Amino acid sequence: MKKATLPFSLFALCAALSPGPTQADQYVRMLDASGAPDVSGLYAERSSASTLTSAHVVAVHSAQGGNEVIPPGAWSTQQDHGGANMTIITEEIGYGRFEQASLLSNPLREVRREPLCDYGAPAPCNGRGTIVGYRRHWNASGFEGGNFQFTVYPNSNGGGSVQSAFLTIR
Repeated sequence: MKKATLPFSLFALCAALSPGPTQADQYVRMLDASGAPDVSGLYAERSSASTLTSAHVVAVHSAQGGNEVIPPGAWSTQQDHGGANMTIITEEIGYGRFEQASLLSNPLREVRREPLCDYGAPAPCNGRGTIVGYRRHWNASGFEGGNFQFTVYPNSNGGGSVQSAFLTIR
């Protein structure tokens, strides 16, 4: 990763022209002893490759059915979903690759990925912690429901077996 550097004279100029703390002042405080940006504590750590252990659907959000949290072991949504906007949210625990999702055999596009950290139970990372998996948001807009499938393959370094989750979206 290439480090961004700015001339110190720019920082001094900003500080001289501003009566209060500037972004430049805040940036200078974030430099480590070598002058490089100190980003420690801003990002969660990724542990050594953890075995892929599970994949599941955690929620469906749609214009028609609203927000529905999917309980573990459910095979179908309780609400009728569909409409102009629909997002299906999945989680995988462990490190995988080649994640894919489909609805009615149509591939879906991943629109968001959030790392999960272990705080006693997997939860979105808050800048600290060890990444243990990922939460993914899949765009299913325009669909009226059907059979959803999410599959993730184990990372070549992490081990485990292929994990899949299935859900009938009403």
